[in-house]
Amino acid sequence: MLRKTLIFVLVLGILVLGFYNFFIKGWYEFKKQTKTPKEFLNQTVIGKDSYSKDSAQLVKQLKVLLSNKVGFFNDSFYSDSTVLIVDTIVYSPKKDKLAFNIITQNPTAKQLVPDRDFKWYFDAATFIGIGDSSEFILQRIGSSYTNSRDLRSLSKEIRQNRFDRFITQNKKDDYEYNLNDVRFWNSLIWESLIV
Repeated sequence: MLRKTLIFVLVLGILVLGFYNFFIKGWYEFKKQTKTPKEFLNQTVIGKDSYSKDSAQLVKQLKVLLSNKVGFFNDSFYSDSTVLIVDTIVYSPKKDKLAFNIITQNPTAKQLVPDRDFKWYFDAATFIGIGDSSEFILQRIGSSYTNSRDLRSLSKEIRQNRFDRFITQNKKDDYEYNLNDVRFWNSLIWESLIV
């Protein structure tokens, strides 16, 4: 009887571990382990002046969206007091396309339930664009991050997501590659921006 119980417990333990590893841990690991293979890493480098000029143009264009409450900025939390911070611009190898993270800084007084321990809260989103420093055609992609209390941790989190875990299996999203993958620049996501 003891032997049968021991065998039953052992088999049950193996089944539980197998279920956990295959269905739970395996699914999480799939979502977490989608780093870009080294041979496909985007190595495009852009000059500091061009980067600064593009950053200024992106902020200028996003401020128009902000003041008109369009897209990502279609919320009463955003106002003239919202500060826009361009966080990481990534360029295509031909330098005709870009992707970037934008972080917004808002006073906590704008929140539904203000956190009096903090002066600011931060939101983040990712945009892609086609064009040059005079004007870009922009579109927001991916999910956004909201109500973070720490700018640095939010910056790290959105970068890690977009460079290590952006790939999805959801056909609707077409996120076949991470932003730091050279194949990203020829993926289906760009078809919506081509005029």
